[in-house]
Amino acid sequence: MTSIASKNFTKLVFAIIVHVLFLLSIFHIYFQSPVLQNLPEPGLDAEDEVAVADRVVVFVADGLRAESFLKHGANRSLFLQDIILSKGIFGISHTRVPTESRPGHVALFAGIYEDPSAVFKGWKKNPVNFDTVFNRSYMSFAWGSPDILSIFSNEEKEHNIHAHHYTDDIVSFSGNSNTSALDTWVFDRVKEYYLLPENQITLINKNKIIVFLHLLGLDTAGHVHKPYSSLFSENLVIVDKGIQQTVNLIEKITKNDQKTAYIFTSDHGMTDKGSHGSGHPSETETPFVAWGAGIKYWKNIGKKQHHNKTVMISQTSVPRFDMNQADVTPLISALLSLAVPKNNCGILPRQYLNASMNYITRQAWKNAEQLYQQYYFWKQKFSKKQFQWSFTNTEKKFESIIENLRQETLAAADFHSNEMETKLDSYIQTTLEAIEYYQTYFKYELFTAFSLSMLGWILIVIGHVMDIQSMYKEITRAFKFKTLLILCAIYGYNFLQNNPLHVTVFFMLPVLLWTPVFANFKKYSIVINRKTVVQTVLFVGCIELCVGLVGLLSSIIPASIICFTDVL
Repeated sequence: MTSIASKNFTKLVFAIIVHVLFLLSIFHIYFQSPVLQNLPEPGLDAEDEVAVADRVVVFVADGLRAESFLKHGANRSLFLQDIILSKGIFGISHTRVPTESRPGHVALFAGIYEDPSAVFKGWKKNPVNFDTVFNRSYMSFAWGSPDILSIFSNEEKEHNIHAHHYTDDIVSFSGNSNTSALDTWVFDRVKEYYLLPENQITLINKNKIIVFLHLLGLDTAGHVHKPYSSLFSENLVIVDKGIQQTVNLIEKITKNDQKTAYIFTSDHGMTDKGSHGSGHPSETETPFVAWGAGIKYWKNIGKKQHHNKTVMISQTSVPRFDMNQADVTPLISALLSLAVPKNNCGILPRQYLNASMNYITRQAWKNAEQLYQQYYFWKQKFSKKQFQWSFTNTEKKFESIIENLRQETLAAADFHSNEMETKLDSYIQTTLEAIEYYQTYFKYELFTAFSLSMLGWILIVIGHVMDIQSMYKEITRAFKFKTLLILCAIYGYNFLQNNPLHVTVFFMLPVLLWTPVFANFKKYSIVINRKTVVQTVLFVGCIELCVGLVGLLSSIIPASIICFTDVL
């Protein structure tokens, strides 16, 4: 009995390990951490230009989708509506999954799409430190939720970031809660802070200042009351008035010196059900409004730069200038002439900038060089292969094109020519493609290895269901020796190629799982015949059909409810 219990315990442990590896495979196949350590610091001239703005004020309305903002011509945001029509620019900021608060804010201020390992810390604490526009600034001030502000403020290391947050007990997801109180708290504390003369001095006399207001009320209202509710609309009106109050206060303190840039956006959207996290357009499309110092008014942008997309705002057709969420990071950096954060993967949206061509081009070049450092890191990491024939044509092509473009931009005599802009665009796009290529370097190989591993594991489980008690006894000594040779060969090859250890383990896994299957192949062939395969295919097909019908009904029913409420 003890021997049987011991064997069963061993099988249980093995099964747990295999399932943990299957779970981790999702991260290793589709994600690689975008945070690279020990990247070189930017050159001394990275911040030597006179910036087009002394300070940038960022309002982030948590959980506000573009559709909710634009509904009825944005008439629930009258101040922002007037800003767009009279002096600003509007666009859609496209986010990536997971559409959650932490990943969205990391993309906005660090230019990176979330390190997947952060999920194991509940999207709250940083698994590794990363560079942001806040620590690049001279001084940054932030108000809002403790969960968000703690991402960027570390009192032990970042002395230039001053965060002010409310306590956790204020945040309530009760249906009876006053969600706008979270936003009112932020606006009131900003007003109290800047009414003190000693706090106004920094705002007036210093440059490279960032003021960040995190507004959680709309996200809470969306979860509790849904984004099409009247309470959500009321919260949006309060946010708009609070932004107007804050802008007027800052303009009064700075005596309208025309050196303040303003940005209004959101970290993610929300479905009609009040949920978010996936990749539906209602969750990935968020509003983006910018105005002030260094920001171009949309009427002053040539039609050639328009994207042929428009939105109706107060019965006026306004061009829509879309961008990726990570592009906000290089935009803030360019406005303040900061060095772009090291791991940024955003591209400077040049159409937003109101500055000389020379200034814009130099900021774009800084963006390109920052991306090049990431590419160079990856290239060096994978250039340590022992077998040079294993270099792909893609790697060689990237190296040739990127190095040539870099040398051409470095040697350019006329830095602000149209030709230089074209070369910079090619340089940036190709470098980004190379970074993405290296970040998923083993994607298809790992996908194949895990597919084989999962199939092997399914067959092992079937073997236990078939009650093949002698499954492992059938593995002869010669069979085990051959398996060991294959495992040693896989390990040796990956070791010589300097491949990561986890990649080596994942490549060895299918061999381990298929060993008992091949050793008992004759026993499997007796049960797994054509009839069994047909029955399995029909069963899986029926399950998929049921899942599809449930998904269709779940999308139709909420839409019907919304139409019914609109009619009422």
